[in-house]
Amino acid sequence: MITPYIDYFKNNLKYSLIFLWVLISLLSSCNYFQEKSLPNITELVPTGESSIETIATLPFANLTDVPDIASILRTSFFSNLSLRGYTAIRLEEIDGLLKMAEIDASNIESIDPYQLGRILKADALIYGTVTECSKLFVGIYSNVAVGAQIKMVDSRTNKTIWAAEHLEKTHG
Repeated sequence: MITPYIDYFKNNLKYSLIFLWVLISLLSSCNYFQEKSLPNITELVPTGESSIETIATLPFANLTDVPDIASILRTSFFSNLSLRGYTAIRLEEIDGLLKMAEIDASNIESIDPYQLGRILKADALIYGTVTECSKLFVGIYSNVAVGAQIKMVDSRTNKTIWAAEHLEKTHG
């Protein structure tokens, strides 16, 4: 049953090469590669020295041309933070309290952390900036990169507890 097809490809080198190219293209398009990298984290206050219980993830700044990436990354970070054992204030509650206090989210870094902590009833504040977001799709190849700088600040002392910078890339 398969023999006629094999004979056909043996006798037609041109079609054999095209078939092989299509097969390789299909197989390689299923390939996915994520660069393994760890975030660059600077711990400024040793773990255990701060009594952080309640955390507010503030609106992230966006230095990219992708409009909603800051909101997406903030939501993702909040979801992961909730799993770490902290009491994380819901994002909707944070946004509502900031709006009631007439605080412009695009200028959040200029507001005193102590004042923000009192408004949000948070021991610590998460600040974030999306530094890179790029997508490249060429034929069967794709490349996606997302980078951010994030820090946690103790709202009672205004000390940065930790700061991190990371760029995540995937290829396929």
